[in-house]
Amino acid sequence: MPNQPSADDHSDGEPRPGTKPTKAILWIAGGLTVAIAVVIALWAFERPDGRQSDHDSNGEDTSGQEIRGTLDDWLTAICAPGKFYDGTTFNGATGGGSCPIGNPDYPNDLVYVTQYDSNFKMNNDLAAYQMQYYASSINDQGQINVFAVRSARGRSALLPLSQFGFEIYAVQRR
Repeated sequence: MPNQPSADDHSDGEPRPGTKPTKAILWIAGGLTVAIAVVIALWAFERPDGRQSDHDSNGEDTSGQEIRGTLDDWLTAICAPGKFYDGTTFNGATGGGSCPIGNPDYPNDLVYVTQYDSNFKMNNDLAAYQMQYYASSINDQGQINVFAVRSARGRSALLPLSQFGFEIYAVQRR
């Protein structure tokens, strides 16, 4: 029996107008859409020097500020010698510690120094542990260093970090 043209074929072998694309074409189009979205997302979060962009808790880009110094410099600026206590109980933190804010009138007010591998975890802990103010930076490995205080009076304890280029932010509540 001779080959019969299918219902979707014209006599010249082309598909009829208005026929549905094949599943393979839909998969390819979907895959390309996802790939383009990933490239755009990666581009949006890269700085010109290849490092991850700095963002505050509102998601605003703060990469224009240049953070100078080292973690040791920053700890020296806010913690008195012999007053830094290593270790943290913050759930999302990868490390940290604390030291008194340096005001003898409020000996129980602490500066919490923590490190994170995720902006979400940082923001979650800042809210969960009722922090009021914080300053943060992102190092070359993407680790987020955070200095936070629970009380409004503790904000002044973070001010020495401004000499290194830190900005102090109020913790955002939803």
